[in-house]
Amino acid sequence: MQNFKKTKGFTIVELMVVISVIAILSALLITAVTRSLSAAKTAEAQNRLREIHTLMQGWSGSNNGRVLPSQFNFTDEAAAGSAIRIRSDVHLRDDQYIGTWTDILWTDNEMYKTYGLHETELEDNEHLRWKTDSPGADIYSVRSSFNNPFRSTMTNSRNTNGQTPRPTPFGDGANEIEMQGYFAANDFFDSRSDADGHPDAAPSQGAEPSKVDRYYSYGMLDAPSKSLYLVDSIAGETIAHKTITGMNDESAWLHDFGKGSISLNDSMQTNSNPTGQIDYRYGSEDGSCLILLLDGHVSQETPWVRLGLDNPQANGAPDKSTLQGRGIRVGNLTKKVR
Repeated sequence: MQNFKKTKGFTIVELMVVISVIAILSALLITAVTRSLSAAKTAEAQNRLREIHTLMQGWSGSNNGRVLPSQFNFTDEAAAGSAIRIRSDVHLRDDQYIGTWTDILWTDNEMYKTYGLHETELEDNEHLRWKTDSPGADIYSVRSSFNNPFRSTMTNSRNTNGQTPRPTPFGDGANEIEMQGYFAANDFFDSRSDADGHPDAAPSQGAEPSKVDRYYSYGMLDAPSKSLYLVDSIAGETIAHKTITGMNDESAWLHDFGKGSISLNDSMQTNSNPTGQIDYRYGSEDGSCLILLLDGHVSQETPWVRLGLDNPQANGAPDKSTLQGRGIRVGNLTKKVR
């Protein structure tokens, strides 16, 4: 008589338990790896901001301690015969002498050489591309892997509502969701003169508007450690809290992506057509953004609903829903307003 030995196997319940455990462990591993990669990219972006601050300090040391302008217009100076290096390519036409902080640092440090953009295949018979003009979106059509030193190591998380793909301050906003995310300079440091269209230009009574450019020095600032210079943005290389006519307007700075935000008159409103330009591109859910302060340190901030003054809460603590309540200033940066 043949003796059959019974072999014990796994039951369906046991298999399901094992598969469930593996799935849970895999999910935990993926989450841990994702968080680790996100933290690494955030650290890279923080280092990028610190590198920019080093370049800013170098420029300041060669320019009487001035704070690097967020944007400039040297058209009048060029017309008067001054030698202008920055953004001076005639192919830029009306924007030949108009630019931002990125153009100044790019040209001042001859970074077109550092990044290999002086090679012959990028030249034509009349001019060298990107010699005096910091690369914009056009660089990626030539070098898709170009690592722009004045942008984040993370991509823009979304597009703006602007209809023009040109980034601020030249257009209504960028549509560059797949490209390196912008770092935008606080336009409090706009150095343009009244004649160049500075938002604070006062109407004159029959007199010509001033052609004297506006600069701030570090010595004029009340607290560089609280003064915001750069912030993550989706819209371009500058971000303003005033309209072109000089009216106060916080909308570009507010977290209003379909949610409630506090307006200048303290009323709560929900914006179905958000205008906020800050990009909270790090982390999950609402995320966070990075801020470079003028003393060189980098702060990572979650969304705020208004800029605000340092409005204390009922218990006397700073209101953390406002940016200034967190100890960070965008306007009123000089010692005169202490």
